[in-house]
Amino acid sequence: MPDEVYSVSDITADIRGSLEDQFSGIWVEGEISNHRLPASGHHYFTLKDSFAQLSCVLFRGAAAKLPITLKDGMQVQIRGNISVYEARGAIPADRANGAGQRGRRSPSEIRGTQT
Repeated sequence: MPDEVYSVSDITADIRGSLEDQFSGIWVEGEISNHRLPASGHHYFTLKDSFAQLSCVLFRGAAAKLPITLKDGMQVQIRGNISVYEARGAIPADRANGAGQRGRRSPSEIRGTQT
C-alpha cells in the first residue's frame, strides 16, 4: 500500500498534467451525440464509437471558424487536447471536420511518434 495519500484535487491535477502532456493536439474520430448549444455559444457533445465515448466542448470562438455545422449523428474528426476536469474526462476541441476529410491515421501518427 502506498504511503502517500492524495486529495481528490491533487490526483486530478496530476492526471490532467499527464494526459495533457501525452495527448496534446490529437485528432479523434467518432459520432456526435447529445449535442447542446446553449446561449454561451459553446458546443457541448459526446463523441462516441462502438466501444467508448468522450465528453467534448468546442468553445464559441473555435466554433465560429468551423467549415461544418455540428449536429447529432454526424461522423466527425475533432482536434484538441485530452484533459480531465473535476468530474470527467473531456476533449476541448479547437477544430472539427467531416469524417474522411483528413483520412484515417494510426495512433502513432496521431501522437506524432510514427515508427
